[in-house]
Amino acid sequence: MSQNNIPSGYSVLGIRAGQLSYHSVANPFIYSVIGTPREEGGYLAEWWVTGPKGPDSRLDPLEDRPVLLLNMITAINCSKEAFESRVEEMWELGIENFAFASALSGGIVDTLVWKRLSERTQSDLIIQHLMGHDYLGHFSKANKTLRAAMMYQLLHDMGETRIQQALANFERFEIVGLELRMSNSPVSTATINQRLTHAKKLGLLPSAPAGSGRKPQVASQSRLQRQSDEFPLKQEFQLKPKTPSSQPHPDRFASEQTNSEEGNGA
Repeated sequence: MSQNNIPSGYSVLGIRAGQLSYHSVANPFIYSVIGTPREEGGYLAEWWVTGPKGPDSRLDPLEDRPVLLLNMITAINCSKEAFESRVEEMWELGIENFAFASALSGGIVDTLVWKRLSERTQSDLIIQHLMGHDYLGHFSKANKTLRAAMMYQLLHDMGETRIQQALANFERFEIVGLELRMSNSPVSTATINQRLTHAKKLGLLPSAPAGSGRKPQVASQSRLQRQSDEFPLKQEFQLKPKTPSSQPHPDRFASEQTNSEEGNGA
């Protein structure tokens, strides 16, 4: 994808039981902020940021696949109405720089924080980050085995263990403009398993996730039904385009690496 064809991005704001969730595509990153009201006012904001490890995921899609870059909590002292603008301000003023630094260092893997999130929040994060990176072209569309492997690794990095069903749910839809629509060729869990098995044979996935000792688990039927029912989340989320001025410069990775190399050579 050339720089001239880089999507401008979109953002999503959701409100559920007093908790706010904001998801944004800020090329090459996807960031989500879950805002929980504080008794003293404002919000505790939990940030989840994913993105490619290198400057261009098209150069080596397996090595520079999207990974988990940041999971952190900040305080945001603002009203519900100002939450979105305050989050974007914090991203542009500093957190984006942390994301770039983490990307150049390879990101983080296997966070334990995921387990304490509600299933609904997990489902929100899964769909928004898969959809965002798919929107930016970070997942292969031509090679379905590679596509499944990259998506699997991203969800594993975030801490999800019931990955096959999550991928099958996501692949039931396709992105058309800024909408999720039912795909004409939905993918079953069995098909996802076949692709992941093939990916392991090709060396695209380790036989067991490194460092975690976890094995993918089959989710309970009730949990899968809830996730399936909620996956589009069209009743609660509305996608809206982001203006080009809010997008990071596409040459940022290159400039960061150049400065680093010059510093090392001094």
